[in-house]
Amino acid sequence: MGDNTEAKLHTVAWDGISLKVPEEWNIGAIGSEESGGYLRIDGPEMPRVEINWSQPKGFVDMGQVIDKYLNDTRKLRKKKMKEEITVARGDRALSRRRLGKSGVKTFSWEGSDKAVGAAWMCKKCGRNVIIQVLGNRDEKGLERVAEQIISSTKDHPDGDWTLWAVYDFQVELPSDFKPTKQKLVAGQVELSFARDTEKITVIRWGLANVALRDRSLDQWARKELWRQLKMYGPRSEPEEFHGHEGLRISGDRIVFHEALQRFIKHIRGQFYADRLTACVWHCPAENKIYVVQTYLDIANYGLADEIVARISCH
Repeated sequence: MGDNTEAKLHTVAWDGISLKVPEEWNIGAIGSEESGGYLRIDGPEMPRVEINWSQPKGFVDMGQVIDKYLNDTRKLRKKKMKEEITVARGDRALSRRRLGKSGVKTFSWEGSDKAVGAAWMCKKCGRNVIIQVLGNRDEKGLERVAEQIISSTKDHPDGDWTLWAVYDFQVELPSDFKPTKQKLVAGQVELSFARDTEKITVIRWGLANVALRDRSLDQWARKELWRQLKMYGPRSEPEEFHGHEGLRISGDRIVFHEALQRFIKHIRGQFYADRLTACVWHCPAENKIYVVQTYLDIANYGLADEIVARISCH
């Protein structure tokens, strides 16, 4: 396993957590719940980063958090790997000054492989974060790589928009939209979010030259998207996005009982999703097709364009 201290880095971001890791490392597992979440980032040969976060109420002793984490790790390694590991808290493997986190505590463990990590509580957002960077037992430079990664880690968004970054696809969304499902497969990244009845789905398809070999972008969209959009009576018009050939797909879902529901929601000061807007474009430079698909209340109709503006496709 090579030395990653000089590796080119890219951003991985999920649910307000963001960090910079070597470009060949990417998301391997995700776990989300209302009070916290879990993110695992894998390298070509093994898991390389694990992050757990939570939003507890009241005082939390981070020393006890680390003790529980290390005890759970010890039990898991014994059960799965049939091995005992050596653990240490507050060792000198990592420089707390270089980590740049207020109140940060460090730890390490070693068995057939090893890990160094840190834990802290963010005074601004109240999140508890515990992160470990893993490597082979004889891997050199792991501590330096861990310091780079942990010091780059942010535990909350800087403003009202949250960054989501997966497989070099980055998109920003309003922070009150929460993830509902994701599809991360070769050639396709698809992320879906919801805020009450409103929904946003962002998609990136790879190998656009293959997808568009014998058909136009409009023909491709009608085959790939129309089935799920048909209840809105979709209609498409050509439009450029980021200087590329594209389509704007729009539609309305107005039947009597839904019009009544929308009226009631609006009386209560709530949004009701009854407008479809989808922005589709082909980026030849990256050989990819991008889709921003929204179902929104009429008051938020322009949100699709704001999201498109925050995507850098090339």
